[in-house]
Amino acid sequence: MRVRMRRYVAISLLTLALCGGAEGQRRRRGEEASRHPIREVNQVARPDSTRVVAITGATLIDGRGGAAISDSTVIVLGERITAAGPRASVPVPPGADIFDARGLTLLPGLIDAHFHIDGDDTLPALFLSHGITSVRDPGQWIEAYAAVRQKATPLPRLFLTGPHLDSPPPAYPADSIIVRDEEEARLAVSRFAEDGASAIKVYFRLPAGLIRVVTNTAHARGIPVTAHLEIVDATDAIRAGIDGIEHVTSFGTALMPFREAEKYRQSVLADNNARREGRYTAWSTIDLDSPNAKALYKFLAERGTFISPTLAVFERQAGDKDTTDVHVRAFRNMLAFVG
Repeated sequence: MRVRMRRYVAISLLTLALCGGAEGQRRRRGEEASRHPIREVNQVARPDSTRVVAITGATLIDGRGGAAISDSTVIVLGERITAAGPRASVPVPPGADIFDARGLTLLPGLIDAHFHIDGDDTLPALFLSHGITSVRDPGQWIEAYAAVRQKATPLPRLFLTGPHLDSPPPAYPADSIIVRDEEEARLAVSRFAEDGASAIKVYFRLPAGLIRVVTNTAHARGIPVTAHLEIVDATDAIRAGIDGIEHVTSFGTALMPFREAEKYRQSVLADNNARREGRYTAWSTIDLDSPNAKALYKFLAERGTFISPTLAVFERQAGDKDTTDVHVRAFRNMLAFVG
């Protein structure tokens, strides 16, 4: 079967190619990571495992950093990519369904690594239509997706954590569940695990001791844990078992001199809003060449902790409204930290 695709349709059939990056992360984390695979909460359509599809003629951007291949062939068996490269070097198996993609660009399905639905049920399907085949929402109730999951519209893979596990007073009450002791921590993790959560997220008021309870409980269920830390030292949280960290600002207290970190911590404990400008003041003076910083880089690399920096959409930068020199210097340091 030969199909001529419309030019306005972006081909995003190569979602599984992104597994290469995930596989590399798993190798770095070794056996520990293999016990905590990421699972989507929704059932997505699965192709016939015996069907062979050949996508031919597209300009291929394979996501590995090399030059684009102007006349490519990609072979897909079921949901697994078995070959990709220049058309001349990738033979098409007999009986394959052929999609003629000449004049189009082919690339792996994209992942929105930090997405929030925020009550707009049209977003997931819209994202899929633009080639985003997976979205990851670390911090809203799974029930917030109930309506969109009931629709017949095709959706991206939904990786959801449920609400933040936080201590009082929570920064975002509508998106939080309050955890006050070890038993409440275990019960919260178990409840969201039963709901099918892809991961668990802890928030910055949860102390390190309860973070350890959360990670132990989640890992026993085969579920990873991510965190927005801000006032919990990232090194302490990772030693407590955290698998990943949301927002570059979560590393502020781990990079600051201890006395300054404690001052910032106490200001946020007294008022959640203190972090809104306080994080920029802190990051504007952080020394990324300090022994403290170098030790953190080494520790992160050894542990294979994943990071979702959210710099592009979450932090003020030059040109944004009401941005000051402090914001600009802070953003420059944040950007340098993530490389």
